Amino acid sequence: MDWYEKLGIQVAVAFAKEGFNFLFAKLKSKEGEKETSNLPDPEQVAHKVEEEAEVKAEKALESETSVGELDWTKTATLFWLGNDLMWIKDQMFRGSSPARVLQGVEHAAKYAESLGFDSGSLPMTNLNMAKTILESLPPSGDVHTQIPIIQQHYRTIAGYIDQTKFYISAKAEGNEPGFVKLRAL
Repeated sequence: MDWYEKLGIQVAVAFAKEGFNFLFAKLKSKEGEKETSNLPDPEQVAHKVEEEAEVKAEKALESETSVGELDWTKTATLFWLGNDLMWIKDQMFRGSSPARVLQGVEHAAKYAESLGFDSGSLPMTNLNMAKTILESLPPSGDVHTQIPIIQQHYRTIAGYIDQTKFYISAKAEGNEPGFVKLRAL
């Protein structure tokens, strides 16, 4: 057998192998489509999580005995806490790595503590729960193979963040007599 015949056989084997890989990749993607088609609509899930979070935050406010004095004069801290709570949700929505989301949770916890929320308060409890979940997830690298699991945890964390947001909002509104929240249509 001449060298060009051997090369021809190797090329044919390579094409056959790539063809099989392409075929298997197609089959895998169809299986993945079937798996994801059974998942609930993300917008409906997000809306449900927000509604539940608001109810839980209201119940926490009704049942609390005391939170201690919060320092409402720290306007920059309050601003950045609110910003970080929304940033956390945005990063989870965009599919950022758990390590990146964890940075936001840690910053939000520092801001909440600086405002005067103690370790047993709803915001600190929720942020610590979110931190615990995030620390249990792969920080980066191989996260793409575990996207459905991570997204499921992100939905849980979104609930904690929403509860925290609604709770702090209610506390702030109670601190400002006559405040009226403007709502978009």
